[in-house]
Amino acid sequence: MLCSSAVRARQTFELLELGDQLNPDRVEIADRFYNAGGDTLINAVHELPEDCQVALLIGHAPGAPGLIHELTDPGTSNQEALSAIESRFPAAALAQLEFEGDWSQVDSGSLVAVRLPR
Repeated sequence: MLCSSAVRARQTFELLELGDQLNPDRVEIADRFYNAGGDTLINAVHELPEDCQVALLIGHAPGAPGLIHELTDPGTSNQEALSAIESRFPAAALAQLEFEGDWSQVDSGSLVAVRLPR
């Protein structure tokens, strides 16, 4: 789990109530994710351990939404999910992407689902 050190990002993490499900050694709450651009975020993804199967990134605009758009392969993605973020990616939106291969090689993936805030 990669999370910005910003108060709102940490509050989001706490609201998810994932603490018991996460290995504390695999949780990184860091200043480097605060207002991070896409390059910083993709580098963090590339640094994930090979045995990591699922990752969660809690970040901010414009970096996090930009990364989602950059990594999404329109040809393999769910069209409804693509439409949901086509013109906006509001605060508290959640995007699920699936990738093949090692984290160090991630450059595109399938946008599987999007959940927008109510």
